[in-house]
Amino acid sequence: MLLSEIVGKNVYSGKALRGVCRGVCLSLKSRAVKYLLCSRETPQSNDYTEFSVGVGCIGSVEDAVVLKRMRTAVPKNCVRFFTGRPVYSEEGAYLGIASDLVMENFTATKLVTDTGKTYSASAISALGDAVLLKRKPVFPLGSLVVKDVPAAPEPIREGTVVNRGTLKAAIASGVLIRLTSGLLPAPYSAYLL
Repeated sequence: MLLSEIVGKNVYSGKALRGVCRGVCLSLKSRAVKYLLCSRETPQSNDYTEFSVGVGCIGSVEDAVVLKRMRTAVPKNCVRFFTGRPVYSEEGAYLGIASDLVMENFTATKLVTDTGKTYSASAISALGDAVLLKRKPVFPLGSLVVKDVPAAPEPIREGTVVNRGTLKAAIASGVLIRLTSGLLPAPYSAYLL
């Protein structure tokens, strides 16, 4: 799913129009999209009211965002992400304007700029008036698990973003090599199997 598929859509709770989706709140640690940022009016109007709704409240996203229940929340441990912000590297090089965010199961995986270039969402180090990207993370941090890996006490599920905790669990279960070899690009993984 793309952020552009949600932004600008009306937000309904039942049949009542509650507002319009403007952006999302993103955890910089896990890259999980935690909240939708919505408003009742346009940002230029005097009656502009902003509210956020947890992604767990989303019932469906088609022609509009339909909520299972209207439960506003105060965003915690996350940053606000809107398109249209300039993107810079940690060295200060201008990389373009943030035009979209690729999400899988409400976890950000890629940042797309207006130049058409994509960057791993795990490279996002700060958000505010601009998006700051750090250097590409050391393999396999930030990668997505492509298939379930049996581990104790519970398996490492497909679609999980690999972080230090995932690697520690793989080490403790003795499946680190199986996990990391499954994350390698196709030409390299063929040599390991």
